[in-house]
Amino acid sequence: MKIFITGGAGTCGGVLRDIRYDKIFFDIKEKSKDFENLEYVRGDLSEFDLIAEKILGCDVLIHLAAKDYYPDFAMGSGEASWKDYSYNNIELTRELFEIAIKLNVKKIIFASTHRVQGMYEKIHSSEIYQLGHKFKFDHKDEVCPDSIYAVTKLFGENLGRHYSMKHGIDFKCVRICSVRDEENDNPLAYAEYGYRQGLWKKNSDEYITQLNRLKGLWQSRRDFLQLIERIIASKEKGFEIFYGLSNNDRRWFDLEYTKKSLKYKPLDNSENY
Repeated sequence: MKIFITGGAGTCGGVLRDIRYDKIFFDIKEKSKDFENLEYVRGDLSEFDLIAEKILGCDVLIHLAAKDYYPDFAMGSGEASWKDYSYNNIELTRELFEIAIKLNVKKIIFASTHRVQGMYEKIHSSEIYQLGHKFKFDHKDEVCPDSIYAVTKLFGENLGRHYSMKHGIDFKCVRICSVRDEENDNPLAYAEYGYRQGLWKKNSDEYITQLNRLKGLWQSRRDFLQLIERIIASKEKGFEIFYGLSNNDRRWFDLEYTKKSLKYKPLDNSENY
């Protein structure tokens, strides 16, 4: 089993350094010491010949690379232009999937986002962060994207459904909620980031809101790794959508289908922090 991972140097890609398969990491960033003794290719998603050369012989494509969206309290860039999103998340994603299919990749795992249903959170924000809320949204509920970024991620999901039906490719979407870096692998990450940036005081109302929000969305790195390994090992073919989060009491996305379909057993619950 050999895996090709785009966006390999990102937060989620870094988790997959520990995945139990041969793998190739592909990213536009220079190789860091974190990837010593691992196969790492520096390149851009527009370098189709390079991608084809490296993906040849791989069984699984994990597509993490994207033009991302960080609207929360200046964590990074806000919403980019339509040109940036459409080029990276639509045009290049389509080309990548086409290459994978032509070269007989057996399974594609696509990093989607919880933001494809993000308006549910915005509509119910006064209640949804509280422990004991009654909200549970799943893959059968209507999509309601909260941004152009999320709209382009829905394109990737629908393209995967199309390719699955047309070509028979095994296509799995993961609506990733929030995986953090190694130093901040806990549900305090948003609240503490804002505190360090001077955006609010520790234990202020805004601090608590951000803490409770991430307690609903957080997925520990070990749970993310387990989820991806379960998807790779799954023998169920076709198009499916799963949610990427830990067994959080405050979660508003349902995990029952993911648990049942994949025998996913998340080890972490944000209320323990």
